[in-house]
Amino acid sequence: MYVITQIKEHADQFQAIQVLLITTAEHDTLKQFVHNQGLDRFNQIKLLRCDPNHYEDTFGNSVFPTFYLYNNYGQLLKKFSGEVSVENLINHFNSIK
Repeated sequence: MYVITQIKEHADQFQAIQVLLITTAEHDTLKQFVHNQGLDRFNQIKLLRCDPNHYEDTFGNSVFPTFYLYNNYGQLLKKFSGEVSVENLINHFNSIK
């Protein structure tokens, strides 16, 4: 939750960054989370649900949270396993622009 709070607080620095939050939570839980966090107010933040049976096949064995930084061509540029500061995410993004 800390990272989501930080992303919302630094939303102006995420204007050129698409943030995808991927979860295996059920649809109703996800919908409630979006509402409670006010995430529907941020165009750059999207939530995706991945079937728990396919998560590992798609993303590998991940620590939660895990952050993936991709370019516009879908190439993985950086993977962050575990908590990471928003400043670190922004700095890495800005270094590859």
